[in-house]
Parts: sequence; structure tokens; C-alpha cells
Amino acid sequence: METAFAALIGSNELRIDFTGSTRDSPYQLSFQTGYAWTPVNRDRNWYRPGIAGVTGQVNIEALRRRNFCRDVGDQQTCEPVVRELAHELGQSIAYTANHEAGHLFGLVSGGPDGSGHSPDPRNYMFVNSLHAEYAPYLLDHRRTTKYRIRQGDNLSRIAQRIGFCPPLATWTTLYDFKGQDGRRNRDLLRSRDPNLIYPGEEIWVPDIPARLAYMRSLELCDKQFNSLQIATMRPFLASGRTVVEINP
Repeated sequence: METAFAALIGSNELRIDFTGSTRDSPYQLSFQTGYAWTPVNRDRNWYRPGIAGVTGQVNIEALRRRNFCRDVGDQQTCEPVVRELAHELGQSIAYTANHEAGHLFGLVSGGPDGSGHSPDPRNYMFVNSLHAEYAPYLLDHRRTTKYRIRQGDNLSRIAQRIGFCPPLATWTTLYDFKGQDGRRNRDLLRSRDPNLIYPGEEIWVPDIPARLAYMRSLELCDKQFNSLQIATMRPFLASGRTVVEINP
């Protein structure tokens, strides 16, 4: 954080206390180890929280547990986006802390979503859903791979296995899923009947290693605040304003 806010610290406009003893400051950043998991963001071994932090708070468990699985029922096929390594998990926590501190210091407007966020992965206010190449898991047609249908398979079982299941999706999501060649699975099945599939046929499914590599490339690259963001934070801090309108 000292590196991220060096311009403000060096000019004595900001002092960061890492001990937690400065209770009278209007700018408090907390680190939470719990997370409210719901059927929307957790399915068996599949954890995909939508929120890694909110203004003034970093959700460590959400960062630690977020993962993708080839089979959401088999933990051995799951891998976290940021692994338990200092240069990944530690870096992700630090980047999220800087992001949420940026909100605390007035970066709450502007940007593509009007909330102070950036589509640039090299900026601390980056949000991956704003990135030009971002697509939700269920619609990520760029990062796909072929699955060969086995004896006993049906589209419903395959969909459940890869996480295309309620409340977010159904087997029809898999039937209509499009691969990197632009073709939908409905067009790859020779029967054209979703209830009649044959061993040896191939359909498109999400490419989990590619998804993980893509997410890591966005979230773990070096980041900084730009000069406009620093200029926005300066008068906000000088005035003692807070995003919750509490005066120091």
C-alpha cells in the first residue's frame, strides 16, 4: 500500500497505520475471513464469489476460495484462481486492499460503470467484467475445449458436472453453448436431438486451464494508480470527506 499511495504519503497528505490503533480515522480498511456463500456462487466444490471486496473491506476467503473445476463434484479437478502462494494470494489481497482504499479516498465515480472502476488490468481500480475480452463463464466462447462423449453420458449429467446447473443454467445452456470455432453444440450432434447423443461425439465445454490463466493474467499483473486518480484523491483527503459522509 505504501508503494501504491507513495505520491500521497510522500507529500504528507496521507499516513497509513498498519497497527489498527488509529481508531479515530474516518478511513478504516478491514480484512474479513468469512464470506456468505449461496447457491449462486457455490455449487459443491465450485466456488465463484462475485465480490472480492467492498468499500473499506477485503474479503480474504472470497479471494482464497474462488476456483473453477472440470467436475464440480470432484475436488481434485478444482483449482483456485489465486493459489496459496505469497506472490499470488498475497498479491491479490494487496491489490484488493489498494482498490478498496481507492474507493475510500474518493474514487467512486467516473469510469465505464460510473463507480470509479477501470477496464485496464494494470490499474488498481480494475474490474475484470469491464475488460474488453471478459465473458462470464457460461458465455466464455473463446476459452473452450472439446469433450468426448462417453458411454452413459447425457447432456444433463455433463452439464451438472461442469457447473451448468440451476440456479444459473440448465442442460440447455450446454446444448446451446458455442465453442471457439463459433459452432454451437446443437450443431455438432449428428442426431440434432439433445436426448440422443452417441459415445465418441465431441462437444464444446469450458477450458478450465485457459480460464484460470486468463484470470491470473488480469488480476496478478503489476498495477498502479494513474495521475488523474491521484489528483482526484488529493482534494478528497484534504477535505476530510468520506464516501459514507462521516466527518473526521
